[in-house]
Amino acid sequence: MRISAYKQFFYLLHTSPTSTQRRGPVTAAQLRHEWGSGGVHAQTLVFAANGSMRGWMPIAQVRVSPNPNPNPNPNP
Repeated sequence: MRISAYKQFFYLLHTSPTSTQRRGPVTAAQLRHEWGSGGVHAQTLVFAANGSMRGWMPIAQVRVSPNPNPNPNPNP
């Protein structure tokens, strides 16, 4: 699933073996930052805040488009 870098997500943060907290909404850029800092991992579950995903899925299955509009000026 390819998504815009500006789409917002909720994610599940497992704070202990028996406790999970829902976080967000956060942007895809914020999720990338969390991944880089070890705050989330490949199996962290995410869900699009706008409901466009069928359900919660591991963050490793979500690919982020770095630029949602690769050609901002089609008539140079």
